Amino acid sequence: CINIIEALIANRADVSAADKHGWTPMHYAAEKRTPDITYTLLLCNATITETHLGETPADVARRMGRIEMANELDEVSERQAEKRYSRHTHRLTPKPKDTSVHSFY
Repeated sequence: CINIIEALIANRADVSAADKHGWTPMHYAAEKRTPDITYTLLLCNATITETHLGETPADVARRMGRIEMANELDEVSERQAEKRYSRHTHRLTPKPKDTSVHSFY
């Protein structure tokens, strides 16, 4: 199964693509208890998203009894959210103006 994932990645498949229910390869990897595929997807920068019912891959892993994997996926999800937030904040925040005395001379 990992060979199939690696072949898809080598051929530039979207590792964050979702099906009609919002499930991504990460959700299925968490459900099937395949940490090697989960970590391969993370190394390929798969985005952690929620299904249409609001279930994350960490929720799926937790439901399957994979508590350690669920905790790691939660941490990655938080880092991804922080990165998205800082990227948007950076664009929206105006540059500070230099109002020091030295700027007037």
